[in-house]
Amino acid sequence: MDWITDQIAIGDYREAQDIKLITQHSFGSVLGLISTLMDVVPADIGVRRIEVITLLDGPGNSPSRFWKAVDLLEQLVVEAPPVLVHCRAGWSRSPAVVAGFLMQTRNLSAEQAMAAVAEKRAFTMVPELRELLYTIPGNSRAD
Repeated sequence: MDWITDQIAIGDYREAQDIKLITQHSFGSVLGLISTLMDVVPADIGVRRIEVITLLDGPGNSPSRFWKAVDLLEQLVVEAPPVLVHCRAGWSRSPAVVAGFLMQTRNLSAEQAMAAVAEKRAFTMVPELRELLYTIPGNSRAD
């Protein structure tokens, strides 16, 4: 697990289920990008909120679904921080969504946002997710 900002950490699916880790870092919420926590009650792992929006680690994600995940992260940062964002390994989907969040909230370019994430966590983002960072959120959500 790596802290990207003071309110957002990226982890893998095992860390998202690690009650000791979640308690130790006082996570308020978890954003799952795979279905691992789909049926988990937040209190069972010690958080106020669990949100799941599944994304594929490759082709097939619509820009609207991707940006919905980014918007959900922004909401969780406000309503139930800090947030643990996870996918299977925390190497592609999670860094992409966190980079999208940094683009929206800090007015960064895709390159700047990916560099900011890379300063804190190594990742190997698949090209299809990288391409979603270049879609225009206002125009792509209605697809």
